[in-house]
Amino acid sequence: MSMKVLFPCAVGLALVGVGSIRAQDVPTPVTSGPTHVPAPAREETAATGGARPPVGLSSWITYAHDDCCGPIGGNGPIREELYIRTGPAMPVEGKLLGHVLDIGWDINAGGRSLFFNPQMDAAWTVDLGISNFNYQGQRSDIQFPLHVLVPDPNTGTPTGVDITTSLRNLNLTYANAWFGREWYRGAPANNCDMTWRIGFDIGGGLGSGRAEFGDVHQAGNAAVGGIRHRSEVCAFTGAALHTDLEMPHGCCTYLAGFRVEWQYNWTNMLQANDGQFQGVNFLVTAGVRF
Repeated sequence: MSMKVLFPCAVGLALVGVGSIRAQDVPTPVTSGPTHVPAPAREETAATGGARPPVGLSSWITYAHDDCCGPIGGNGPIREELYIRTGPAMPVEGKLLGHVLDIGWDINAGGRSLFFNPQMDAAWTVDLGISNFNYQGQRSDIQFPLHVLVPDPNTGTPTGVDITTSLRNLNLTYANAWFGREWYRGAPANNCDMTWRIGFDIGGGLGSGRAEFGDVHQAGNAAVGGIRHRSEVCAFTGAALHTDLEMPHGCCTYLAGFRVEWQYNWTNMLQANDGQFQGVNFLVTAGVRF
């Protein structure tokens, strides 16, 4: 092939190659904004796991929650109370003790658990405590028989002797268990203001009693050195009505109220004599719930 033909072909191929290179090398347009714009933050919803919690102090530090004194459970919260009660104890019926006992004094202390409903306007209660009753005898002229063991003055052997005596003092100590119900009137227990409640309890107790006797009178010619006291197991069952004012302060609630109890007491310190009696107790209450 002659040079006249090759030279024009080589020039044509060169022009085509340069044109294709310039067509691919297109410069990137310059913009005045940033080259990368971040995607907008996605708002969390219930479908993506719930709303994002606000930044700040916990509601348990600032007390910004429904119950000013603690969280509310699924079936209502459980609260605890400590109390002390005291007041006169009046025997009202009993074949013997209902006549020979004067008005006594009752003092008791313990703790209560309150199982609130979710609205906190009612609660079931469990009350465990200890009570002590002290009665003085008022009829030294009423005598009753007892069969006691006294040492024989000659041999020292215990010998059964029948005596008559009177009651000088009766002391009863019980471990108590009460079960009851509370209702809040006007406002629930968590309203963080003064609240009034009423309620009732039923229950009982088991303990020990101590009877002290007066002058001893011999039966027959037996020599009796005297009997000073007897101790036996005692028990009671009863019911109570009460009303209280509640005064919240911080995370505690202070209580002041009045309570009336009816009790049926069993004692065996007087042997064959009727040692059962009923009593009504009028008590003032002071306590704290937390």
